[in-house]
Amino acid sequence: QPMIDDSPEGQLMDGMLASINAFYSRLTGRKVKKTLEKKCRDGDFPGWAPIGYINVNKGTEEKPHKVIGIDPEKGPFITELFRLYSTGNYPVDTLVDMMFTMGLRSKNNKRVYRSVLYSLLKNPFYIGMFRYNGSILKGNHLPLTTPAIFEACQRVSNLHNQNACRRRKYRWLLNGFAYC
Repeated sequence: QPMIDDSPEGQLMDGMLASINAFYSRLTGRKVKKTLEKKCRDGDFPGWAPIGYINVNKGTEEKPHKVIGIDPEKGPFITELFRLYSTGNYPVDTLVDMMFTMGLRSKNNKRVYRSVLYSLLKNPFYIGMFRYNGSILKGNHLPLTTPAIFEACQRVSNLHNQNACRRRKYRWLLNGFAYC
């Protein structure tokens, strides 16, 4: 904003207005942070639902209460994904194709990327927990897999070299030995 005028009084007023605006911005930020922290302590995830879940309003229009519910269309696919991967018989690249064939689609009605499936398999959200501000908290949402299957998936991932891509279009002399 331009100064009120070039006089010393105008510069003083301009500085005071800038300070007051900065104060209100910090005050609002603190209120939002406290609200999000309370929501997390209460077990409600404060963001968009990951694939397999949907955001649902359990409140009213005047006073919304957004919670996470299981997506009736995609939720069963995610449960099956965890079950299949936990066996150790299916690499993520194969599961991408299998899930697409079974009917799992992205928001754009396309194949879900391998990177999305890989991060999904690492996400504790699917066992009823969620990450917030460096902590893992117990959520109110229903899990899509069991802790035992989730842990089996983590072991399989570690054995499979963090899901390194094995499908290559070209074969090079130093494939798997040299990295960028």
